[in-house]
Amino acid sequence: MTARRPVAAPLANGGIDCVITQHTGLPRDCMGNRLSKPGRWLIRNTLGALYGMHVDTDGPARLTTDEHRRWSLPAHGLNISLDISVSHVDALSVVAVSAGTKVGVDVQDVRPRPGALAWLGELLGRDEPATIADFAECEALIKASHLTKQTFAGVRLPAREPGWREIDGYGYHVSGHVLPGDLHLALVAAAPVELRCWYRVGGGRPTEINLTALEGGVPHELGTQHTYALRPADVGDRARLPVREHRGRHAAAHPDGHRGGRAA
Repeated sequence: MTARRPVAAPLANGGIDCVITQHTGLPRDCMGNRLSKPGRWLIRNTLGALYGMHVDTDGPARLTTDEHRRWSLPAHGLNISLDISVSHVDALSVVAVSAGTKVGVDVQDVRPRPGALAWLGELLGRDEPATIADFAECEALIKASHLTKQTFAGVRLPAREPGWREIDGYGYHVSGHVLPGDLHLALVAAAPVELRCWYRVGGGRPTEINLTALEGGVPHELGTQHTYALRPADVGDRARLPVREHRGRHAAAHPDGHRGGRAA
């Protein structure tokens, strides 16, 4: 992968860059579902687009995973090591990168998945099924931490509100958002660090966006589901992906067939 001209440098003090990519031209399987790129490719492509980094496919300067399947990149080029998480659904991928903070990211779409949500609701100590937003936040926590689905009992997600919310007893913080097309995005970090978000289409350059500062807190009508067009009339001085902050409980059912979540 050829190094590109960088758009930004990694944030100091463990801040997180979250890059949302709308992919184009993806092939489909025999059922018509889009076939996503592997997680390793998504990470390498994102690091090249945002930081201008060339990431080796082998050798010491290559992506690695630890015993908890958390992605990282040893110090090279920028002389800092990076903690990384990746998720994808349909033609959308999200890569979160931090120089110094364990991070997890997950994106989920809405499909009938009553069994998974009922099971997760019990695991969270509730008398009702979990929501799709809960599911995304739990997946992001698993990716950022040492927890697994088998050791997750006891976790209690904090009430939803804008910004980072602390998960009591676990030392992690979570932030949830809803993207157009009713896609639920969750980020988890080991500290409430600065969060900088970006959006790109295909192989284009990332554009900085503001996930939460939208007038009225409602999604922009885009016409085509899972299309995230940015137009100059929409963005002003700082580009904005049409998005609303997740402020309440969503009663949407979550699919049992899991497509969002950990990309490998």
